[in-house]
Amino acid sequence: NPVIVSNMPVSHPGGCLAYRAEWENHRIVYATDCELDEEGCRRLEAFAYGAQLLIVDAQYTKEEYQRCRGYGHSDMETAASLIVKSEVGQGLLFHHAPTRTDEQLGQMEQFYRKKEKRVGVAKEGDKIKL
Repeated sequence: NPVIVSNMPVSHPGGCLAYRAEWENHRIVYATDCELDEEGCRRLEAFAYGAQLLIVDAQYTKEEYQRCRGYGHSDMETAASLIVKSEVGQGLLFHHAPTRTDEQLGQMEQFYRKKEKRVGVAKEGDKIKL
């Protein structure tokens, strides 16, 4: 069956796009390299609403983001909140800081899953069932 791919611009120096792929009864949204300000969150929430999977930029902690504002990446707390507001089936925090260790990512995933089971952390080799 055909796959319908659509996109929307997101906030990143030099520009970037978020993508949505839809086929049969499936919808996946991929939004990396995006800085989620208030307006960007509203737009991406509408774009991703009800998808089975949202993979979203979450490079920084809230504290790190304060020093990196304007770099074109989001913080984990904002991205996790977006996953919940978008009412997606599951969401993965993605595009981690290169210095983040697997242990740190595991701790972050435990923290966010306690708050909301739909929020996970993307890892190499993940297999996702829709």
